[in-house]
Amino acid sequence: MAFHRPHRKGFYYPAPEHALLVKKFDDLKRWGRSRKNITPEIKVKEMMRETKIIDGILKRADVQKDSSNSSLSPGKDLRKSKGKKPREKTKRKPGGQKGHPGATIALEPNPDVITTLQPEELEKHLNNPDLIQLEPEIRQEKELVASQLVTNYEAFRFQNRESGEIISAKFPDHIKGFCQFGLFLQACLVLIRIKHFEPFGRGVELIEDIGGPTVGKSTFISIFKRAAQSAVLAAYKEACKISLLLCLVLYADETGANVDGKNNWIFFVGGGNWVRFFAQKGRGMADINECGILPNYTGTIAHDCFKAYFNYGEDHQICLAHLLRELKADIERGSVWASKMSALLKKTIDMVDSFGGVLPEDESKKLRKEYEKILREGDKETESLLRQDEWVQKEVKPGRIARPKTVNLLERFKIYENYVLNFTLYDYVEPTNNFSERLLRPIKLHANNSRCFRSFRMAEEYCDLKGYIITCGLHGIKPIDAITMLLENKTPPFILECLDKHRA
Repeated sequence: MAFHRPHRKGFYYPAPEHALLVKKFDDLKRWGRSRKNITPEIKVKEMMRETKIIDGILKRADVQKDSSNSSLSPGKDLRKSKGKKPREKTKRKPGGQKGHPGATIALEPNPDVITTLQPEELEKHLNNPDLIQLEPEIRQEKELVASQLVTNYEAFRFQNRESGEIISAKFPDHIKGFCQFGLFLQACLVLIRIKHFEPFGRGVELIEDIGGPTVGKSTFISIFKRAAQSAVLAAYKEACKISLLLCLVLYADETGANVDGKNNWIFFVGGGNWVRFFAQKGRGMADINECGILPNYTGTIAHDCFKAYFNYGEDHQICLAHLLRELKADIERGSVWASKMSALLKKTIDMVDSFGGVLPEDESKKLRKEYEKILREGDKETESLLRQDEWVQKEVKPGRIARPKTVNLLERFKIYENYVLNFTLYDYVEPTNNFSERLLRPIKLHANNSRCFRSFRMAEEYCDLKGYIITCGLHGIKPIDAITMLLENKTPPFILECLDKHRA
């Protein structure tokens, strides 16, 4: 639905309501000018009738959308909240809670350098027999040393004078060229590109700024491509597909990506300790089928109610975080049923946690009754809106009557009741799709920094490397080590273990 410029700060009116509102105001002005000889009582009655119509139109005005009441990202928020966001009060104290691991700096048991310090007054007390040495007080400093380390490999050669045969020492396997960059530096470059979203040009500048060697942009691109074409990635893709198809729950989501000025899509599928990203040119079922995972999956899929996902898997869980945001938008429009449904969903999430992940049968029956009661109340509440919408659209333009958003949302709660409350039945099903949301969000950060992918092939390589690095991280391998293994063509142990189990 198209939106026009606001008449008042913070309010946007949908196009049909906007057109009708302008029409009614113009009619009221013309009527007032042309009816100068009519009695004041008739004027007042006619103006009151027109005012009621205008009030009805204003009530249908849509609230301004932001990240708290829709699927918009926080970067697209027009109104910036002043101060802290309102939060429900709890009895917990501020700061890290009990059981939180924290990130406190700890002493390293095996330091690289030990510097001993002697007291300045020690010389005065050297001959004092009462002076005994105590355990030293230890303080430790951790520093990152950023400097070039240049290593020369000199392979000695010997020649037999009689036969002329030359015997040469062998260089290490990773030393291929006359002069090359080390594996750690190459891994850092790939990591800067994938995890920290820097374009190739700024990645080269960053290495120079911290004291590293000068790396050409084309060299950076060739290192990135060599990592993306490693045989390790093929093994990772095969193992990932095997593992994802065995998961009880898969989390699926997608987001738009700019590829050479055209809108393409990046799909995410993840579960357990395995994740995959796919670059596709479209968003339909044909593109999902091309990814090759969901068409063969028979478990539960958690998603944001995108209709195409309902064609896959045997069961579903609709993300409650998305539903709660849409309910919040309806609450801001004055909807009563949305307020009750929002409170019920929040209460249900807390109850499921308190019962250890699954609601007892009696509690589940009570929940269903209350859920259906709210839906019936919503039907009564939206009846007048449907009639008003029909009148508004007939006044402005003919054709199919668009239903209010609150009616569409209510209909979704009716149709997908089992998929909304699925998390109450199984302890392995989460109420939200936050797993995929969190891992897919960096794609937008990449878009902010790099603006776009230069080619579709580059987008595919980015997706493969990103999925590999995140999966290694979920299995306890640091990103820098994972990329180093990739450049050395060494397959991580957990991938080999997965493939061996499958082949056995």
